[in-house]
Amino acid sequence: MHSMQKMLSVCVVILSVLAVFPPVTASGSSGNTYFDLGVFAYEGGKYEEAVGNFNQALATGADKGLVYHYLGKTYLAMEKFDDASYYLDWASKMNPELPGLTYDRAMLSYRLSQYAAAGDLFTEVADKEPANVLARYYAGICLFKQENYNDALPFFIAAGDQSPTLKGNCSYYAGICYAKVGDSPRALTQFKNVSAATDDELLKKYAASWLELYEAREKAKVEKPYELYAKVGVQYDSNVVLEPVNADIYANDDDFAIVGYFSGTYDLLATDAWRGGVGYTHYQTGYSRLSEYAVIGSIGQLYVNYRAHPFTFSLSYLPQYYWVDADSFLMRHQVRPELLWKVNDKVITRLTASYYKNNHFEDNGRDGNTVEASFDAFYRLGEEGSYLLGGIAYEKENAENNNYDCGEYRLKLGITMVFPSDVQVSAVAKYYKKVFKNEDTFFGVQREDNRYQGSFSVEKKLCYDWLFVAGEFSLAKNDSNIDSFTYKRNVTTLSLVARY
Repeated sequence: MHSMQKMLSVCVVILSVLAVFPPVTASGSSGNTYFDLGVFAYEGGKYEEAVGNFNQALATGADKGLVYHYLGKTYLAMEKFDDASYYLDWASKMNPELPGLTYDRAMLSYRLSQYAAAGDLFTEVADKEPANVLARYYAGICLFKQENYNDALPFFIAAGDQSPTLKGNCSYYAGICYAKVGDSPRALTQFKNVSAATDDELLKKYAASWLELYEAREKAKVEKPYELYAKVGVQYDSNVVLEPVNADIYANDDDFAIVGYFSGTYDLLATDAWRGGVGYTHYQTGYSRLSEYAVIGSIGQLYVNYRAHPFTFSLSYLPQYYWVDADSFLMRHQVRPELLWKVNDKVITRLTASYYKNNHFEDNGRDGNTVEASFDAFYRLGEEGSYLLGGIAYEKENAENNNYDCGEYRLKLGITMVFPSDVQVSAVAKYYKKVFKNEDTFFGVQREDNRYQGSFSVEKKLCYDWLFVAGEFSLAKNDSNIDSFTYKRNVTTLSLVARY
């Protein structure tokens, strides 16, 4: 009896333990075994065998999210992208924090050429895992594929610093990025680094080609420190202007004219960061009948530029002298600081300020100063020089005679398209709003003008790379609350242009 009670007590203890700790099922244990076999097969490149083991693991109770992840990895390696996408998406829904899952999803998007999505995922991995150099490298490649060269650069530089194995590839791509954003010195440095960083002869050959191209360009810059531009043409003007600057008075008569324009600059200083020199601009008109309105403009220039990519700062001094009918009309001294920002490979912005000191020889009441500020943006449309442009500006003129004190707002929007047949077409629209500060003592009202202007031009290269023929048409209309300043004007010009 005593032994029977003892046996009963032992049974109760055993049953209690089993109730608290249920036995591991045979299916769960088998699932983990098949999963491990699948991983070994995957890592050995036996992908069909891996798929079979992973499916067996699913059938015998393994972790679904983990198995789906590895099925996605395996189908990705087999280039069965639809299957890979199915399993990786489901794995992400079940457990988005699985190690390596985000990277594999990024690689799937990359293999499908979905570079924007892949880039976002690779960047996410690189941010969370600083040691994952491949994620950083592929993030750069994805941005490169989207032509976001400025954004791609930090990824290539960082990946190259992290991995000696990837250093050659990263230097090569970084070199192209610098070349695309116009930073030739850094492009040259990166292309030179490729040869020392890799044993890949094909990569060395590609880098050498870029190096040869950019060294030739840099050599050409050294050998040609000057730029020349000349233009001569025949012009029809429906309403001849009587003043060369800030024109307000027109002849209300048309005429034909010969127009000429020349400009040139010469660099006295040229380094990787600095550029400075002198320049001169001259333009002249000669009318057929209204010869007394012939204009001559003469503008000198002293300039210095400093470049710290992606910014370029410029400072210029431009003394200017104008004649009308061979008589002195206006002398101006202009100081112009300018900041150019290459935002990325497609967008460039320019901020400009100017200060003018004006000396009018025929009307001392117009003597004084002018201040101006403008902002322009350019968006590149392709590799051949096509772009959109937009700009806003404000100019304020202060004169000794209060009748001339005014402010003017300006807006512009345009497009330039370059076609394969060496034809360039441009269209620009402008709007001007001029408001005078005081009541005009002669007309008895405060003057206000709205001017609208549009221009269209076509330029075609001729038999030499430096020679062009150009046609331009412009139309302007000024609406003023003073009838004397309301006018219309259209100008048509056919020119021969030389650039060297």
